[in-house]
Amino acid sequence: MRILVTLDGSQLAERALAAIAPWAKSWGAEVALLRVLDPAEERETPESGGRRVALPSGLAAAQGLRGIPVDPMRRLTEDRGQALESARVTAEEELRDAGSSYLAGLTWTANVLFAEDAPEAIAAFARDTSVDFVAMSSHGRSGLGEAVFGSVVSEVSRKLSVPTIVVGEQTAVRPQAQPGTSRATTPA
Repeated sequence: MRILVTLDGSQLAERALAAIAPWAKSWGAEVALLRVLDPAEERETPESGGRRVALPSGLAAAQGLRGIPVDPMRRLTEDRGQALESARVTAEEELRDAGSSYLAGLTWTANVLFAEDAPEAIAAFARDTSVDFVAMSSHGRSGLGEAVFGSVVSEVSRKLSVPTIVVGEQTAVRPQAQPGTSRATTPA
């Protein structure tokens, strides 16, 4: 059995992993952890007065076009490519930490993708890796909130033919490892 668990770095998302981990262990499942990063959210980092300040990508160049003196060669402490790589490495480390904490003894992978359309990226990854089901967290938006912000869970569910297990804030999680704790395993 293959399970895909999507994580976004939040404690709520980690609850999905905490909830599914006991099942994965009892089934001897393979687990793919996935984090999708939006490349548009990663910024180059210019230096400002001895401290790092993140600006939208290309802002330094735009300032130069407006006649604002900018020396990107000396003032840029991290360019866009470095910012993307740094974000990927950080996300992968977070996935590895979560996998090590919750999935000990199982075969699992940490996967980071860059995509502007997270639901499509998740669905494509699920199809490409032939998962049997997907576990995701939901922030519980409905009505106007879902209409305005959209629902990644809803979009992924519509794009896939495999079941999607949704874990929300009220979902009971076995005391193996609760988000925000030491993640130590409690005897059953």
